[in-house]
Amino acid sequence: MVKINTVVNKYNWEETLTATITRIMPDKWKILRVLPVYSDSLCVTQEQYKHYLTKHQSLSNIIVAEDNDDMWQSYLMLNPEGKFYQNSGPCKGIKQSPSILNVSIIDALTHIEFNPDTFAKRYKSNINFQEI
Repeated sequence: MVKINTVVNKYNWEETLTATITRIMPDKWKILRVLPVYSDSLCVTQEQYKHYLTKHQSLSNIIVAEDNDDMWQSYLMLNPEGKFYQNSGPCKGIKQSPSILNVSIIDALTHIEFNPDTFAKRYKSNINFQEI
């Protein structure tokens, strides 16, 4: 299975990747809107993000769109030190748990905010371009 992730940001929101994606023929193309973790300097507006999605709607059968609300607290991420981490909020950096080498996984998870419902929503069907 081939999956491509593209993070839409202020440098690429006007690009057209239809020919490239068609040539690669991935099984899934996830299009994410850049998250303002530490700064909003790379952010795009909602309209710019929608513009990017609409421009590529001919590939809607493989596109999975993830806007910022879809991503907050929806990933379980573990860094090389064995610490879970999550984005704190727009431009607020990250929160980290103690290392799972020192505490149980259950204890470590209590130090971050993870939303299993938001996680599950990420795996629903592809984008409906009628909603844009």
